[in-house]
This record gives sequence, structure tokens and C-alpha cells, in this order.
Amino acid sequence: MHSRNPTLIPAEVAVPVGNAAVVACVLGVLMGGCLTLNGASLAAWLDGAKLSLAVPLQTYFVFVCLFHMLEFYITAHYNPTRLYDDSFLLQNGSEYLLAHGVGIAEHLIELYFWPQMKQYANIALAGIVLVVAGQTMRTLAMVHSGSNFSHKVAIKKRADHELVRSGVYRYVYCRV
Repeated sequence: MHSRNPTLIPAEVAVPVGNAAVVACVLGVLMGGCLTLNGASLAAWLDGAKLSLAVPLQTYFVFVCLFHMLEFYITAHYNPTRLYDDSFLLQNGSEYLLAHGVGIAEHLIELYFWPQMKQYANIALAGIVLVVAGQTMRTLAMVHSGSNFSHKVAIKKRADHELVRSGVYRYVYCRV
């Protein structure tokens, strides 16, 4: 039998780790629930039922959860010295919450007054492709910048900071 020698998590780290675990759990449950509901809706649609009008909103929540989980995960994996319990980027201020609220309200208003607007599969597919492309570009940018990336806006250049010109940045940097 293999015995483990447990190590105590230092007190100054325990609360942030616990906070991160709770946030990850909530995001995972919300994303998993929406994926499950979407899967059930798509299965019913393939059997001839009408596609649920909830699918677009559920898909939105899947992508929002994925974005926030990737922000934390990519930072943890590629730049752990800049990892904080708020690296999920959920504390982006009232403007961020207002933007999501307005977007959801717009969706619900359109759904109520003009439900036919939610039936254009080609537009929905184009939106999904754009979201996936944008998220892929963001994630690659974080990966390629490595330790040079931080969610905190720097006012002064750190001694160890370098201008990244490789990866996705080789296509976008300015030659000054």
C-alpha cells in the first residue's frame, strides 16, 4: 500500500485556492448543464423535433464559462507567477456585467417579440465560428506570450519583460 505524506497548504494560499476551486466548480456545473441541455435539444432536433429556442442562450453560457475557465487555466499553466484567484476575470467591473446583462436582455426581448430571428442556423453557425476563432486567437496569444502576459495592466516595464514577436504575435507586432 502506498502511503501519502500530506502537506498542509499555507494559510495565505488556502483561501485563494479555495476561492478558485469554488469558481471553477460553479463554472463547470453551469457549462456542463448547458452542454447537456444543448445535447438533448440537438438529439431531439435530429429526431425531427423543432430546435429549442433556448439553445442560443445556453450556447452563449457555454462560451462565457469556457472563456473564464481558459483565462485561469492558461495563466496557471503558462504564467503561474501571475496567477491569482481572480484570474478567471470575473471581477471585471460593472461595465462588464452590464454588457452581459444587456446582451442577455436583447436576446430575451428578441426571443419574445421576434422568435423567428432565432431560427437562422447559418447566422448562428457563423457566430459560433467567430467565437471559436476569437477564443483560439486569445488563448494562443496568452500561450505565446508566456511569462510576459498578465491580466494586470502594467504601468512600468518589468525588468524581465520582453516584447513577444513569435507565435501569433509575428503577424501583429509593429516594427518601430
